[in-house]
Amino acid sequence: AADHMNFAEGTLGSEPGAGTNAIGTAIAADQGDARPRSVDVRLDLPVPGDSGAVRMTGVVGNVHGDTLWLRTYSTISAKHVVAAWVRLLALALAEPDRQHRAELLGKKGGLRLVSPSPADAEARLVELVQARQSGMRFPMGVPPKTASAFAAAYRKTRPGDPYGLQQALDRARPVWEGGRFSGENDDPWWR
Repeated sequence: AADHMNFAEGTLGSEPGAGTNAIGTAIAADQGDARPRSVDVRLDLPVPGDSGAVRMTGVVGNVHGDTLWLRTYSTISAKHVVAAWVRLLALALAEPDRQHRAELLGKKGGLRLVSPSPADAEARLVELVQARQSGMRFPMGVPPKTASAFAAAYRKTRPGDPYGLQQALDRARPVWEGGRFSGENDDPWWR
């Protein structure tokens, strides 16, 4: 298993630059008059270690053609991206002959995710299962909202920029400390 995941530029997430009206028009154009379909998922993931294989079952709904549409009335956050990513990985394995994408639409814009190859999708799902299994045995050592804010800010820095780390920390600080609303540090778990 890889220590980290590498994604080609623009494949994991790209922010459409259009406004809400353009996004709504794109949804209507992409979905057309066809009714959404649901895809049954029944996977046996080869997870190394004591568990052997892990069965993953469920249904991925709201699939129009090869596009999974997910909407939220809130701002898209890490939990929305992870949920979409897991569904997209499951689709890549359930329908290996198709190239899927996920379109997330939130209060302040959208995000597009593109499915990897079936082999990469299986590897990523196995990594996620292993992370979940580990998380069920040990407490999580990182606050997720703050970590997501840091990762998003750090991703925008130039490689080798000596100030990139500090800039990312500065951008993540308000998520941790809060402002108008409580920060993640107000959660008793992190004290």
